[in-house]
Amino acid sequence: EADKGLTEAANQAKNSMVQANYFTAARTLKVKRGNIMTGFHKNVMQTMDLMVADIQLKPNDETSEKQKLEIINKEVFESWLVSKIIITKAEANFSEQLLMLRLRLSKLLDCELDVEDMPVSPAVFCNAFNESLTEFFAEIYVEKIIYKIFEDEFINHLGALYDEINGILINSGILPEISLEEIAIAHRKINEKNNPISEG
Repeated sequence: EADKGLTEAANQAKNSMVQANYFTAARTLKVKRGNIMTGFHKNVMQTMDLMVADIQLKPNDETSEKQKLEIINKEVFESWLVSKIIITKAEANFSEQLLMLRLRLSKLLDCELDVEDMPVSPAVFCNAFNESLTEFFAEIYVEKIIYKIFEDEFINHLGALYDEINGILINSGILPEISLEEIAIAHRKINEKNNPISEG
């Protein structure tokens, strides 16, 4: 799908240089597809291991995000932004499944997790994919096409994965039933985090 999308983009390119970049990217993708997928799987597993190991050493999200943005250049920022948009959409699309999963994983790990702390959050998959692409493709307009295919073919189908994990946790006795009160409290905490009330 991705190389087909790149070829179509090349045929619609407005100049020969952009067209050549698309064709080059399509060829690179065919040759390096295995490396990219291997890198993606490796990055996902490494991130999951680190998150589980450091789950109680959670950094300040706002400070951490600000520090990241201060040190990245324009090209990396644009790539980060594309990934961030996909993550935000996925978190909205799967909000209820992620909420149930967050409550159950928090119970399992005996600590309160946010969505971004979960080893199977959309951010984990998107960031791992981002890292696996960076050494192969330089142009952001090329990456955007590949990201779109990744979103359509993988991210948009995460609901099935979340249903399966929730099912496994339920069958293991981890919060088999979540009350409306628990859901309401979780929603309130999310709203309080997203809309903090300034003191003073």
